Amino acid sequence: MEPIDQTLVTACRSRGLRVTPQRIAVYRVVAGTTTHPAVETIWREVRRVLPAISLDTVYRTLDSLVELGLVGRLGALDKTRFDGVTAAHDHFICLKCGRIADVAQVHPPALPALDPAVGVVRTASLQLWGVCRSCRSSEETGKAENTSKSDAGGAAGQRK
Repeated sequence: MEPIDQTLVTACRSRGLRVTPQRIAVYRVVAGTTTHPAVETIWREVRRVLPAISLDTVYRTLDSLVELGLVGRLGALDKTRFDGVTAAHDHFICLKCGRIADVAQVHPPALPALDPAVGVVRTASLQLWGVCRSCRSSEETGKAENTSKSDAGGAAGQRK
């Protein structure tokens, strides 16, 4: 049995949940990528193995995997995304393309206690929002092209 499957089996059995083909397939997709896929992406991938699986089943399966602590849920620009990495880490989210990258944990592992009236913190994740290297390169390339075009246009305009 693959380590990924053993992790799922152990977690399900500890909570008295059945290990279903749907749970296995959804967990394999999320745990097997670092792209932080959205539900629709996970559903498309799982349908390659289980063609009859419904989108609703994928949603419910993801909810159970989050509850088991096997998958993380992230709010991103466009939609909820899922993370199969359960080790402590934070995320960088690009404001331009929506790409999410895992980064080393930035915040201290021991967070200050909250007022008990607010609640009890079980886990924490920091989301860093910015522009990724690829989008920045595109921005800089676009600015350089626009500058060249405006310079050429300006020079042509002066010749007339």
